Amino acid sequence: MPSHWRPAPPRGMPPNTHRIKIMEAERVNLIGTTLADLSQRTEELRRYL
Repeated sequence: MPSHWRPAPPRGMPPNTHRIKIMEAERVNLIGTTLADLSQRTEELRRYL
């Protein structure tokens, strides 16, 4: 399966809406990863101080 391939949107849903939902999921994942990284850095700073 090509890396640029995306599944078709569910029937009755405009194609753009499906893409926006994928982008929102990617953004939520990025926020979660950033928060986890910040939590780790906070713990490291607390041990240092």
